[in-house]
Amino acid sequence: MRGIIRFAPILLPLVLALTQGCEQPTSIVAATPVSDVARENRLPTEIYGPWLLTQGTVAPALISGAQVTALDIQPDGFARAYIRDLKTDANDCVRVFTLFDGNTLVLDFSREPAFSFNAERGNLFPVVELDAQNLAVASPEGVVALFERQLALPSSVTCRTLNFAVEATGLPPANSFGDLVLYNGDLIYNSTDNQIQAYDLDTNSLVAPLGPTQSRFLQTSQGTDLWTHCGCGGSPDVFRRNLTTVFDTVHTGNDLGLEITVRAGAYNSATDRLWLHGAADATGQQQFLIVNTNGEPDVLVESALFDRSLRGLAFDGTDMWGFITIGSRSIVRIDTTTKRVIQTVELPDEDVFWTGLEFDTDGTMYLLGNEDDHAVLMRLVTPLSVSARSASSE
Repeated sequence: MRGIIRFAPILLPLVLALTQGCEQPTSIVAATPVSDVARENRLPTEIYGPWLLTQGTVAPALISGAQVTALDIQPDGFARAYIRDLKTDANDCVRVFTLFDGNTLVLDFSREPAFSFNAERGNLFPVVELDAQNLAVASPEGVVALFERQLALPSSVTCRTLNFAVEATGLPPANSFGDLVLYNGDLIYNSTDNQIQAYDLDTNSLVAPLGPTQSRFLQTSQGTDLWTHCGCGGSPDVFRRNLTTVFDTVHTGNDLGLEITVRAGAYNSATDRLWLHGAADATGQQQFLIVNTNGEPDVLVESALFDRSLRGLAFDGTDMWGFITIGSRSIVRIDTTTKRVIQTVELPDEDVFWTGLEFDTDGTMYLLGNEDDHAVLMRLVTPLSVSARSASSE
């Protein structure tokens, strides 16, 4: 078993020379800058395939609070970098351009159009070890990550794929401040032209708008009522209402004593509790607020740290689902007891900017997102199974 190797950059040639006589695979190459061969996209065949991290870390961290767990490098110059989020237990399965000249591995995250601006887009890693079963890459600071070749990567580091079908396309584009909400049997959402759009699930068609948004950004429904926020002043408040009248206002600061900027919410009918998510005004950390809204004042039942951006929250009857942004965006399934991700699902179309997620009364999941100048609505074809609940995150 090799220990984690750390060395100063100027000592790299010396370290390589000294370690050649130790327990090392025979094919060790010195680190040099990318050559013209790399630009021609010619990858040596030894580096193709899936690699699982076994020791060390890929440094510097591509994303704060997360670490690379695996790579899958393909002959066409494309790859996937599999990243584990230490804050939430979610997996991020990121598309990458890759180049290798026999000496330096380049991971270029510009292939991922939604890659977070907080992450590094281009990274160069000197390859200090490569043979049929082992890959070691170094950071400029001399931190080495050791990978072992796999026939297939374990489900614990990958993202699950679900079968979605297009329900409707050519819809008015969605405003990302709102969610997709089931209301009186229809799926409704805020559009960028300041309207509340309605999609009739019985006729599978768009029907007349329910009226202008007027600061009514939809988050979730509770019975025949809606929960909205205004999209203004930091959005610290949410409102229980119908289309004309507000029945209750939850002030996260005044009522709950923990002001957040509300960016997502969902009502859990199984527990009769409203869940809100957003960044705390005092710390900037993102968290859940679980609220009992049955009396006045509204009562904060629990707060829980979940320090990643979430959108499109909805309950399936047991767990909560939503869109998470780590480096790229994925669908996640969240255990409501632990407040940790138990399953990560790849988006059905990674070139669509997904804004809304909702469940019909029969358990069908619907997704809403923007593609070019219109919105697209998708539905899950295969019903979710309880047995697959923890298939991708263990």
